[in-house]
Amino acid sequence: MRKFIVILLILFGVILNTERVDSDKVTDKVHRYKIEDVWNNESTRAFIKDSLNNAPFREAMIKVKFGPLHPRIGGLTTKIVDGVYFIQMNPTWDLETAQRTFFHELVHVYQFRKGWLIERQTYAIWKGIEYSWALPWILRPWEIHAELLTDALFVPSCEADI
Repeated sequence: MRKFIVILLILFGVILNTERVDSDKVTDKVHRYKIEDVWNNESTRAFIKDSLNNAPFREAMIKVKFGPLHPRIGGLTTKIVDGVYFIQMNPTWDLETAQRTFFHELVHVYQFRKGWLIERQTYAIWKGIEYSWALPWILRPWEIHAELLTDALFVPSCEADI
């Protein structure tokens, strides 16, 4: 019962703190920045160095490209094989939002590398528990974890004015 109450409190906190996608951030306009600009954030580089590319892991291979994602989806991470990951980014979001989204997607890479997140065609496994893809995004524990870590560690950069 205690676990249930703690989970409810966490979910309530996440729901209250979830950044709503503003209408000015979701448009059909393609912004004029490059993938390198998305990577160009000090907190992102620190997370990669400290959490993704340190012992006992060998350096992760992360391929990133702009993709034709639904306007309300900022990014999508796929594990190709151990150590190789593919992140698709939505080019219609402003740079600051894209940098934050990229950090969030890197947390998913971290979750894959730790073995906490395993994706299957019809379900996902988070820390040994199976979850249906029908579970809403905001209730998925790996998304809650990614948002909490992003909120705690991501710092917008001054260069996000493109």
